[in-house]
Amino acid sequence: MSQADWLSILGWGTDELEDLRFVGYSYIKQGKYDIACTFFEALVILNPDSVYDMQTLGALYLQKGNNLMALNYIEKALKLNPKDLPTLLNRSKALFALATGVRPSPRQNPWKNALRRKSPDRPRHSFWPTVEFGQNCR
Repeated sequence: MSQADWLSILGWGTDELEDLRFVGYSYIKQGKYDIACTFFEALVILNPDSVYDMQTLGALYLQKGNNLMALNYIEKALKLNPKDLPTLLNRSKALFALATGVRPSPRQNPWKNALRRKSPDRPRHSFWPTVEFGQNCR
């Protein structure tokens, strides 16, 4: 079924979609990424033209270490808005993680550790900017 069919069957509008986003984002802030994924997967089905929902779902999969699924949703978001900088950054992170086999941890920045392992002589700081979910999901 199409987006309009699901929304009309449920009798939903933009207010209900915003409520789902708010609840999903609340779970992200609590670090409950599996639950948040469920909400954003529903949002992507209900509103497939939302760059925000698509890129947030991609970022969630990236955070959970499912880089292929992350890249799938990130690419879909980039088809809708090819110049979205947070989504482009997440695409780079997903590709980097796939190339190096890095699995992100919710408690640490995996990019710094991956770069240190590959190059022990490099400085302790990382050139990879950190994009938090709060900045990504506005």
